Amino acid sequence: MNIISRYWVPRWVVDRSWQILRQDGLKGVESTVTWGGIRFGEAAVVMGIVYPCGRDVELYRGFIRVGPDTTAEMGRWLRGQGLAGLMQVHTHPTAWTGHSGTDDDYPIASSEGFVSIVWPTFAQLPVRDAGELGVHRLEGGRWRELERAEVQQLVRIVESEGLIWAHSEDLGHARGASTP
Repeated sequence: MNIISRYWVPRWVVDRSWQILRQDGLKGVESTVTWGGIRFGEAAVVMGIVYPCGRDVELYRGFIRVGPDTTAEMGRWLRGQGLAGLMQVHTHPTAWTGHSGTDDDYPIASSEGFVSIVWPTFAQLPVRDAGELGVHRLEGGRWRELERAEVQQLVRIVESEGLIWAHSEDLGHARGASTP
């Protein structure tokens, strides 16, 4: 199976992830969520968020440890929803968005092409696009941090709601009417 070349992520997933990660960040500890969704060929749509909070989860300033029991339960929950784990998102205490040795050695998944996202400064601020985050991809057994242009091509945050107002003159055009 080819690796995913485009992830579609609804705005609500990004915003809710920020809220969850920020809660732990306010306590001065790292945090993580997994984005789950469905794959369509070389594209994938994120449809859910999994936050690990079992007894074997340990949160620290410098790292987070998700134990095997919670990891297994996360996978069962995703499969029960008909979803697959697509990306992990975790925080770092500083503005550095690189992958630490711990990040490299203990990802939630280690399949070729898997994506790991780093949200800086304990998710202190929300983001408008994925280029504001550190995005890493597992390639040939090694994690590679993607350039901003690559990130924007790979991870597309889409607005998931909108308030649309049509002006009265626009309505005439929509109906095929001519304007005076």
